[in-house]
Amino acid sequence: YNMEKARLTIKYTLQFLQRPAVKKISTSIFTQSMLSVANFVVAFSVAKYSNKEEYAIFVILFSIIGIAGNYQGALVNGPLPVLAPKKEKNEKVLFLSGLGYGQWLFFVPFFILTIIFVTIYCLVNHNFLIFKYVSALFFVTLAYLLREFIRTINYSKLRIHVLMKMDVLFVLIIAVGFWIFIVSKKV
Repeated sequence: YNMEKARLTIKYTLQFLQRPAVKKISTSIFTQSMLSVANFVVAFSVAKYSNKEEYAIFVILFSIIGIAGNYQGALVNGPLPVLAPKKEKNEKVLFLSGLGYGQWLFFVPFFILTIIFVTIYCLVNHNFLIFKYVSALFFVTLAYLLREFIRTINYSKLRIHVLMKMDVLFVLIIAVGFWIFIVSKKV
């Protein structure tokens, strides 16, 4: 009796795990976990292998990227799941492109103003090191915003397989970056 009960439990569990929704949820959890682990490894490595000044710069820049991500969440990730399901198919395309355009309409002027102020600061103080950090910050922030926008669109369309490929590529890029840092012995 117990063996039959165990066999049926295993059978129904396997059938449950084969459902498309369960597979998508499991894959979503896995990809998000993979990104979280990658972020943890980056933060841990920078904390362990850099000096105090480098770590402080990392924390500040990472926080700024987080702020940009939070604004993107308010501009895109919040409205998307609430408003998109209510739109007709042809309206959804316009809505999604409007969210993407609005996101850049918000961030591009901010980026331009920041570049102007940083350039003036560098010229006045004859210290161009901050320009290097801001340039890196802009590149990473733009890449982050683009990646998160694409992830949000794919989540809303339940294209989890695309997310998985994207996130694996992202983790591979981080791994290559770390390999370059290890080889050059620089964080």
